[in-house]
Amino acid sequence: MDNRVVALDGKIYSIAGGNGSASTAKNYVYDPIAQTWSPIADLPAARNAMAVGVVGRKIIATGGWGASGPDAGTWSYDPAANTWTALAANPAPRAAAGQAVIDGKLYAIGGCTTSSCTPMSNTVVRYDPAADSWTTVAAYPKSVAFASCGGIDGTIYCTGGNDGSAAQKASYAFDPGANSWTAIADAPVDSWASSFAVANGKLLVVGGSQGGAITNAGFAYDPAAGSWSALPNANTARYRGGAACGFYKIGGSSGNFNAAPDSEALPGFEGCAEAAADVSWLTIDKGAVTLAPGQAVTVTAVLTANVDQPGTYTASVGIKENTPYTVAPVDITMNVTPPKPGASSWAP
Repeated sequence: MDNRVVALDGKIYSIAGGNGSASTAKNYVYDPIAQTWSPIADLPAARNAMAVGVVGRKIIATGGWGASGPDAGTWSYDPAANTWTALAANPAPRAAAGQAVIDGKLYAIGGCTTSSCTPMSNTVVRYDPAADSWTTVAAYPKSVAFASCGGIDGTIYCTGGNDGSAAQKASYAFDPGANSWTAIADAPVDSWASSFAVANGKLLVVGGSQGGAITNAGFAYDPAAGSWSALPNANTARYRGGAACGFYKIGGSSGNFNAAPDSEALPGFEGCAEAAADVSWLTIDKGAVTLAPGQAVTVTAVLTANVDQPGTYTASVGIKENTPYTVAPVDITMNVTPPKPGASSWAP
């Protein structure tokens, strides 16, 4: 329980958490193709209820409960090297903060300020891996912990959380350009300690404590419609577990500190990009194909060097499929060399 779960390159990572009586430094990766869990490198120290996100094919993990309360330690995990690297310390360490990634930066929203959680915080901090630095941004409208948050198309959406005396259903959106939070439609019910993720351009919330009871119910926020809709009920009622795009729901507790190993997935939510991006120099010759078992298809990527400057251009092609499995994005690189000396780009 109190693990944090992310999706990266078609695999699902569960980071830290606890067994109900002690925090752990253990982490695991799930391979949907092999349908197996495997251990990965331990965190440098045990943590519970961190803020975790994927930025630039690395997993950034910060805060969470350490031995003496919320801890400032921040690390980056490289799946290729299976190693953790220390990063700049979090200036406002919290446990059970909301987490979201937009524009290549990790946000930690509110959270617990002490070992016993209360008082909750409304502080919001942003980590920039390119600069290895933290920035404090506009405070969340409420002091809460265990909120459900996610980044969609450059905006952060959050709902729920617990302010120390009551669960919340108020929901808000953060515009990084304006550095401000705006109220959006309330969630269907108050919630805290739910499992949450972003997929298919929606904020997905399942389980947690809703209306004062631990539940298996779920709902989704669609920014395009500005409204909430129901999700199918999960198989198990859990709170303080993790979730990731896919829609994977991992761990949690059935009540109090009874941690459980349950893992389940709701198919049909495999769109994991924060937002689709148009790439002017790249086209794909197939939009959709149907394959029988054992069949294969070749998809041709066409590159056109109609760009402003020479250099290296990168893109990633996401693949959505109607199967129980996920497929990692395909990286594409185009190297554009300068014209030879004396050459002209003008037509006669």
